[in-house]
Amino acid sequence: MEMLFDKTITVLSRALDYHARRHTAIAANIANVDTPGYRAREVVFEKELAFQMNGMKTGRNGSATNAVTREQPSIRVVETDKSVNIDSEMSNLAENAIRYNLGVELLSRKLRSIRDFVREVR
Repeated sequence: MEMLFDKTITVLSRALDYHARRHTAIAANIANVDTPGYRAREVVFEKELAFQMNGMKTGRNGSATNAVTREQPSIRVVETDKSVNIDSEMSNLAENAIRYNLGVELLSRKLRSIRDFVREVR
């Protein structure tokens, strides 16, 4: 029962939001690679999420169990001082897609385990 009321779903949902926004920023960088004066944009979120995750404890099944007292981290798109490097951006896009798909798979497994639990209780 403890596994139903942890913060895993919230954390995974926020991670998926981050990766969706990051995909959009990377795609914009790629689209503007030849635009004079264009500066690369990046999404800022991971440091705040890591800070919050340090305040969470891990339960017996490996899921996060403590509620976080800080408000949810914000996802911001910021302009950097860098110009766009197409190779770097393509690599970032591939890595981001892998991480997004991993998040989807983990969230799917979590929801499946909740569904299975509810079916057993009935």
